[in-house]
Amino acid sequence: MYKKRLDFAGKQIGLWTILSFHSVNKHGGALWLSRCACGTTRVVSGWLLSKGETKSCGCAKARFTSEENRTPGESKTPTYRSWASMIQRCLNASNKNYNRYGGRGITVCDRWLSFENFIADMGPRPTAKHTLDRVNNNGGYNKENCQWLELKFQARNRENSRWVTAFGVTKLMCDWARESGLDQGTIKARIDRCGWSTERAVTEPAKSRAV
Repeated sequence: MYKKRLDFAGKQIGLWTILSFHSVNKHGGALWLSRCACGTTRVVSGWLLSKGETKSCGCAKARFTSEENRTPGESKTPTYRSWASMIQRCLNASNKNYNRYGGRGITVCDRWLSFENFIADMGPRPTAKHTLDRVNNNGGYNKENCQWLELKFQARNRENSRWVTAFGVTKLMCDWARESGLDQGTIKARIDRCGWSTERAVTEPAKSRAV
């Protein structure tokens, strides 16, 4: 019986870029020609890709191990622990938090596979109350999308936070609401139920009826 094959061509999975369908193995499973961020090209099992059990050619793990061995004096510092935790939850499928990060497409930029580069970009972790926060919760770990933020402020950046783009600017709905004086529920209803443009939804005074 014919089994529909998942199409991975053109997709980014971990550090793999899936180039094209290659062939099938002896069990009928699809094999995909894939290029790792390090430049290595390999034929990768579609089954492993679909399960999230392959994220790179092995270079990420090798570089991470190399970093641990190269910077033993740093391995107990808060900054290093934050960096190592980021790597593990994005690239290690066995990590308990992998499904919330690497498993849903959150990546670490190639530059940050090096702890030296990470600390050069981010600086030391300011205090024990600070953690590594992504400005866009659906974006990856890189210099442009990350900041050190106190835990009490991170609740606003949960996975279920709603991002709204208006006038070419993307912000959390709670930020649009605070700046406009509108209720988040009003903005959400205007967009979802009334079909208003986001620009109108975040600027028109609440006294106007959403029709």
